[in-house]
Amino acid sequence: MRMFVSRALGFRLTKVVGPRRRLLWGYGGALAFLVGLLSALGVALWIVPTAGAATPQRFTLDFQESDTIDCSEFNPAWTFDDNFTDFFHIEVTVFSDVNGDPLRALSHVRHISNDVNSVSGYTLHEPTTTS
Repeated sequence: MRMFVSRALGFRLTKVVGPRRRLLWGYGGALAFLVGLLSALGVALWIVPTAGAATPQRFTLDFQESDTIDCSEFNPAWTFDDNFTDFFHIEVTVFSDVNGDPLRALSHVRHISNDVNSVSGYTLHEPTTTS
């Protein structure tokens, strides 16, 4: 058995000390390590929390909002308005447990705002993305 484990692991498990052979990792240490490692891996794979989870629900939301902001509220010297149109694209994923109760939601928001100065006509295009 030691010869098979030694060849499988790719190194010697024993060394010759005088007339006796001694295991490098103590008596059966390498085999115990290998058995422990494989047992821990088996337990970790057996207790995977997502194994009983439901399939995530995915949906998207698309909408836009247009409005005007009186910029004199920020500074009385400003006599212009900000005419804006905001575009939103939201991708939502809801993760649920086995009973269908939501556990967490993940949303990815893409927002684009087109702002136009009412006096100068200067247009500002602002893309943003958040998760």
